[in-house]
Amino acid sequence: MKKITAFILAFILILSCTVTASASNPTSYYKYIIENGEVTLTYAHTSKDVLNIPARIEGYPVTKIKSDVFFNLFRLGNFEAINIPASVTCIETPVIFDIVGVKAINVDKNNPAYSSKDGVLFNKDKTTIIFYPNEKGDSVYKLPEGVVRIEDYAFRYADTKEIVLPESLEEIGENAFFKAGYLEKLHLPKNVRLIGNDAFVLNYNLSKVTVDKENPYFSDLNGVLYNKDKTAILYYPVNKEGESYEIPETVTTIGFNAFQWLAPLTSVKLPEGLRKIDDKGLSGSSKLFIELPENLEYIGNNALESCGFTDLVVPKNVREIGDGAFRHCNSLKTITLPEGISYIGEETFAYAYSLQKITIPHGVTEIRDGAFMSCASLDEVVIPGTVTKIGEKVFDYCKEKIVIYGFSGSASEAVADYYGYEFISIDHTYTANVKGDANLDGKLNIRDSTLIQKQLVKVAVLGDTAQNQGDFDENQKLNIRDATAIQKYIARKT
Repeated sequence: MKKITAFILAFILILSCTVTASASNPTSYYKYIIENGEVTLTYAHTSKDVLNIPARIEGYPVTKIKSDVFFNLFRLGNFEAINIPASVTCIETPVIFDIVGVKAINVDKNNPAYSSKDGVLFNKDKTTIIFYPNEKGDSVYKLPEGVVRIEDYAFRYADTKEIVLPESLEEIGENAFFKAGYLEKLHLPKNVRLIGNDAFVLNYNLSKVTVDKENPYFSDLNGVLYNKDKTAILYYPVNKEGESYEIPETVTTIGFNAFQWLAPLTSVKLPEGLRKIDDKGLSGSSKLFIELPENLEYIGNNALESCGFTDLVVPKNVREIGDGAFRHCNSLKTITLPEGISYIGEETFAYAYSLQKITIPHGVTEIRDGAFMSCASLDEVVIPGTVTKIGEKVFDYCKEKIVIYGFSGSASEAVADYYGYEFISIDHTYTANVKGDANLDGKLNIRDSTLIQKQLVKVAVLGDTAQNQGDFDENQKLNIRDATAIQKYIARKT
C-alpha cells in the first residue's frame, strides 16, 4: 500500500502545478512542473513592473525555463526588468520574450550558466547573446568583443537603430533580428560564416547591409547581400530605394526569402543563368513584374506567392515546383506547366482567384492537398492518365461547376465524381514522339485528324504536348490545315 501511495504522489508531482500568490510576491504567479526534485517553469506572469523568477518553489530549486514562459507577458506600460536567479541553468532557446516594454534582463552573478551585461542576456562566458530587451532604449548598441553567436530571435522587436557587430562574431541565428523595426543599417564583420534563415525578416527600416571585404563567405553590392562569389542573392533590404532591380548575371540562385515581400519593388530582372528560386525567394507583391528565364530548373515552396502574373509560361527545364509556389497569385489567368514535373504540390495554386484553365502535364503522378483550393474562377482542368493520386480539398471553395477532362476510371474521374463536376473522357495515351500524333498513341492515323478537329470545335481538350505533336505542318499552330494535311498524307500512304 505504501508503494502504491508513493507512486501516486510522485505522479502528481510530475503534473503541471500553479502558484497563484506567495507572501514574498503576492502579485506574481507561475505554472510549473516538478520532476526529479527540480522545477521547470512553463508560465510566468506579474502585475508589477519587475518579474522576479523565484529560486525555489515548494522547496525545490527552479532550474529550467521553457522557451515560451514569457510569451504572453504583455504590458501596456514599460516593463522594467526580469530577474533570473542563480538556480536557473537551462533556458530553452529560442527564448520568446514577447513582452511590450521590457528594458532589462538581469542574472544573478552566481549563476553558472548565464550572465547579463547592461540588461542584456548572455551565456555565462558571453560568447552568445541570447536576448536584447526590446525597449532597452539604445540608439546604437555595440555587442561586446568575444561574442561568437547571435541566438535565434535575440534581437526580436529590438528598438535600436544600429547594432555594431564585433569582429569575433561567426554565427547569426534564424530570425535573429526578427521585426527589429528601427534598425537602419548593418555591417557584417569578416568572420561571419553563417546566417540563419529569415535573420533580417520584417526589418522595415533596414536600407542596406554591408560586408567586410575580407569576409570569405559573404559580400555586398550596393547594400544588397550576396554570397562571396555572387552566385546567390541572399537578402534585398526592405527599405532600399527604387522600384526596380536587376540581379547580376553571375547569380544562379535566389536565396530563402531573399526579397522579404519585395519591399517597394515592382520589377525584378532575373539573370539568364538563374537556375533556382528558393523557398519564398520572390514572394509577396501583386505588383511585381518578372519573366522567368529559360534556364530555370527549380521553384521552391511559396517561391512566387502573391506575385502579379497574368499569363505565365513556366520554363521547360523546371523539374520541381514546391508547395504554395503560386499561392495567392490573384491575377493569374492561365499557366502553362512543363513536362518533367512529377507532382502538383500542396496549395500550389490555392487562392489564385483569377485562374480559369489549366492543363496538368503528362508525367505528373500526384496532385496534393488543396492544390486548387479557392480558385474561384476555375472552369476547366485537364488531368493526364499518369495522375494516380489526388489529395484532399483539391477543389474546395471553387466553382460549383468545373469541367474535368481525363481518362475513364482514373483518379481524375473519381475526383470529378466526388465534387459533382462534369467529366469528359479523353482517350489517348503518350507513348512516342511522332509528328502529327495528336492522340499520342505513337501512330499517325485518321484518329489524329479527328481529334484535332474536336479540339478546334472544343469537343475535346488537348494538352500542350498533344497540341505540339499534332502540329503536322510545324507552323507553331494547331489548326484545320494540320487535320487536312494528315488526311492527305494518310491517303497518299494508302
